[in-house]
Order: sequence, then structure tokens, then C-alpha cells
Amino acid sequence: MVVDRVTGNPVSQNGASYALDRFVSVADGWYFERPAFDHALIERDGKEFVVSIEQLKWQLVEL
Repeated sequence: MVVDRVTGNPVSQNGASYALDRFVSVADGWYFERPAFDHALIERDGKEFVVSIEQLKWQLVEL
């Protein structure tokens, strides 16, 4: 199960695609744009989620 590291809520994985916004790190319950960049800020339907990059399956989409 993929969990949002800020809210603790599960992130839906039912075949949905998410857009990568940026790489971030997590500290004290929030995300920051600083090393170690071991999490990703992702977005779908106007909602943001912060997840560990180890939990992501990457897929490139042609623009």
C-alpha cells in the first residue's frame, strides 16, 4: 500500500496515473525542497501527495 507521507492516508493505486511535480524530502510531517530528495510530490485531479520514491512505478509518457 502506498501512503501519503504528510497525511498518512493511502494513495489510490487502481490503475491511476499521477504527474510528478518534483522530488522532495520529508521532515517533521511536511515536505521540503532539499536533499535527500527521496520522496516525490505527485499530483492527480488537483490533489497533491508525497510518497517515497521506492514505492513508485515509473512510466514515461510522450508529450
